Amino acid sequence: MRSAAGFTLTELVIVIMLLGILAAVAVPRMTGLGDFRAAAFSDSVVATLRYAQKTATSHRRLVCVAFTAASVTLTIADANPAAACNQNLALANGAASLQSGDATNAVFTATDPTTLNFNFQPDGTGADRSIVVTGQPAITVVGATGSVR
Repeated sequence: MRSAAGFTLTELVIVIMLLGILAAVAVPRMTGLGDFRAAAFSDSVVATLRYAQKTATSHRRLVCVAFTAASVTLTIADANPAAACNQNLALANGAASLQSGDATNAVFTATDPTTLNFNFQPDGTGADRSIVVTGQPAITVVGATGSVR
């Protein structure tokens, strides 16, 4: 008596169904990865701006926020009063700047690029700003209070 080698029809149908379910779940995750990165970067930018505002208040110093296409850098004045910032301010995690890591999906845009950089005054106030990370809701800085939303 000879044994048949191969798979039964039931086994093949079950495997095909499992592959279909995995594809339905995995493909949307893989194609939307840029959106997740942009959302994470946007949240990090909000946290960094809040850190800058709190540092200006707690140190009673001018804190400057500078943007490039996909990064944020903070500097602080070494004295009060000051018209400009002259020392690098490390972020809360110790890094020198916040980098998006995804220059395609997480970049800043502004209606007027010359107004993208701004300062937080020693009392925590700043300038009204609206900053957008590509594909995310606008990040708003309320100048009168320094609030970041």
